[in-house]
Amino acid sequence: MNLERLDLNKYEALEQERNNTFADSGFQNWAKELNVSQSYEDREGIIRANDINNQYDYSNLAGNKSTKFSVSSILSILK
Repeated sequence: MNLERLDLNKYEALEQERNNTFADSGFQNWAKELNVSQSYEDREGIIRANDINNQYDYSNLAGNKSTKFSVSSILSILK
């Protein structure tokens, strides 16, 4: 059997189990009693963006006099 398909089957089974758990009234009551929140933030995209940004060499932009703005002026806008 294809390894990717096996992983997909495991993922689908896990998602089905997760959906069944969230649909269970006992779980819902437990979460309500303990005041459990569903808020979750996946930071993987932010971490990857920071890693890619840190790999980029901005020094050639600062040395290029033909640009109308410098890297520091761009960063000051983002603050």
